[in-house]
Amino acid sequence: MTANRAAMNHEDEEEAKRKAAILDTGAIWLAPFFQDGNFKCIRRIMFFADRGLTWAPQAARDPDVFVNEAQRAKDKRAKAKAARDAKKEEEGTTAPKKSKKKAAAKAVKKRAVKKTSKKAAKRRRPLRRRKPQKGRRRRARSEGDG
Repeated sequence: MTANRAAMNHEDEEEAKRKAAILDTGAIWLAPFFQDGNFKCIRRIMFFADRGLTWAPQAARDPDVFVNEAQRAKDKRAKAKAARDAKKEEEGTTAPKKSKKKAAAKAVKKRAVKKTSKKAAKRRRPLRRRKPQKGRRRRARSEGDG
């Protein structure tokens, strides 16, 4: 230990030798690293694990999960359609189709409502203020003007 460091830490040579004698030179401090179930043991095993046991080689041997994806989607749609059809049968008859005349009348009514709502929206717009014309300025009233 250098003299400066010893002076900085307020230590002398004898105190440093005494501290060194306290350190354990045996293998007791290593025991937790080899006890099963101990955190330090698990960390040691993980750190020095075999590189061949990673997930990448294992994943290459797994079966492809997307092989029959199109067939599964088709089956799911068919099942949903069967459920809809069963529900319609349970309710009774299917909903009657609208006649062309009713559909045309409804379309005309929609257009009329849309047109009136546009007119109402135009009326609700705030009016713009007119900009003063150039050359025409308001004259400030003086106290003498009435």
